[in-house]
Amino acid sequence: MARTPKLKTSLNMSTRTLTGITRAAEQLDRPMREVVVMLLRRMMRDVDRFQGGFTLVKYQERRPKSEWHCFCIEYYEDENEFFNDLRKLCKLSMSRLVAIATKRYLSEIVQGEMEGILNYLGVNDYLFRQQTIDGLRAWIFCWGIPRKRMHTYPPATILRYTSVNRPPGRKARN
Repeated sequence: MARTPKLKTSLNMSTRTLTGITRAAEQLDRPMREVVVMLLRRMMRDVDRFQGGFTLVKYQERRPKSEWHCFCIEYYEDENEFFNDLRKLCKLSMSRLVAIATKRYLSEIVQGEMEGILNYLGVNDYLFRQQTIDGLRAWIFCWGIPRKRMHTYPPATILRYTSVNRPPGRKARN
């Protein structure tokens, strides 16, 4: 059964970024949404390279209004969680993340897809937990569902999860 994206948002793209994504979508015969998702997933693989510090979120450089394009995109639940984590960890706006990913990885993704090589993070499951350790609140973000049950003391509370492969009868928590 095919999934339908549920969460809508928009990204500001420079003419250059939009043109690159448009051309890649045409070459790969895929929707532009999929190209953007592939770029962000590829960026997730190198998240350590882009870690932000104790700073404000960085946005794209200022340009004349005529050089910007509003790109509407829909995400699946898990994609939204992954990409929000990516934004928080890197301290970069989603629009800037897409611009960086386009510049760094677009040709790699197009070449890899055309050669049948998938080299970006292919996780569709997401788990978000909270627990208290020695009086400190700990948040645990899992890009994937652990194969073995995670035992913690005191027990951690699962706050939400998404999973394409969730057990029958279990719904994603929000």
